[in-house]
Amino acid sequence: MMSGLTSACSGAGGSGWMGFSIGSFFMFGFWLLVIWGGVTLYRSLSGGRGAEETLRRRFARGEIDEEEYRHRLDALRLPRVNR
Repeated sequence: MMSGLTSACSGAGGSGWMGFSIGSFFMFGFWLLVIWGGVTLYRSLSGGRGAEETLRRRFARGEIDEEEYRHRLDALRLPRVNR
């Protein structure tokens, strides 16, 4: 009885170590995709990077000069007035 079960699981049906390897690969890929989706969702719901961080990065890359950086940073830090 046991030998028939063993041969059925590792026979010509594609199961065995090859099926286990492929299954493990897809399971790893599935969980990787779930984690990536969770992180992406969290970042989008929490606003991602802040405006000040984006401004700092633009200044560091040289996209804006110091005067524009200071002006925009002051504008970000001022309290907003209801319109």
